[in-house]
Amino acid sequence: MDLNNSQYDAAEMWCRESVSRASDFLFDTPLFETALQKKSEEINIPIEALYSFFRNIHLIHVKRSTHNVRESLNDILAEYSKKGRSILNIAKDINYPPYLLARLMVEQILSASQQNKKAITEAMRDPLGRLGDVSAIAPQYLGSEKFKSVHNKPALQSKKSTTRLSLEVMESIDHDPMYGPSHDRERKVVGEEFEILLEQTLRRMDVPFETETDLRERGTSRTPDILLTCPVGIQVPKRNGQGLEWKVVCWIDSKAMFGDVN
Repeated sequence: MDLNNSQYDAAEMWCRESVSRASDFLFDTPLFETALQKKSEEINIPIEALYSFFRNIHLIHVKRSTHNVRESLNDILAEYSKKGRSILNIAKDINYPPYLLARLMVEQILSASQQNKKAITEAMRDPLGRLGDVSAIAPQYLGSEKFKSVHNKPALQSKKSTTRLSLEVMESIDHDPMYGPSHDRERKVVGEEFEILLEQTLRRMDVPFETETDLRERGTSRTPDILLTCPVGIQVPKRNGQGLEWKVVCWIDSKAMFGDVN
């Protein structure tokens, strides 16, 4: 969809301010959904577009912050293991996604035999199953288990084999509104849905094309979502804003993302 300047400016300002001040809803999934719905209605932007816009801006924040978080990881681990602070509360303090912080910490806390990418990914997908026993925890971090988890699921805490680490990783996943296994799956489904919509639209317009599947079957080296059989010319605004110019389009990749100015 096209936004007018006032809509775009309002959306951008809200997204940037929310990220920079570490708004509470960045660490509470239901609160995030409520805030997003409210702002969507207020500035008359579809909630899907606003979510995508917000995530684009938040990703920039994450990329800028990750180096500093990694540099401070020893201090963060000490806060968790020696002072008993929860992963979620630490994430709030440093304004970093709970799921991503939990993953960085798990990379260090896992026992030596499990410190590989596959084991870490599996642990983040199934914390209770993969991190629920103290044997998964490196010896130097076993002392962190003396602190009680504040996870709000008493039934899980009552299990003898459940570790504080597994509960806090689950809590971080549950409270992260943008990152984590379920969000990855959702984005994959949305991406596939928009690829189908793109194909249907081109067929209705009688535009001949080949799909990524067609190109793979032909063994081509490059496989965009859509390769136009015959390139088309499209008029677009010039970069300097003065008038229009023609651009030749040969292929299309569907990203299912809101196209901000960046």
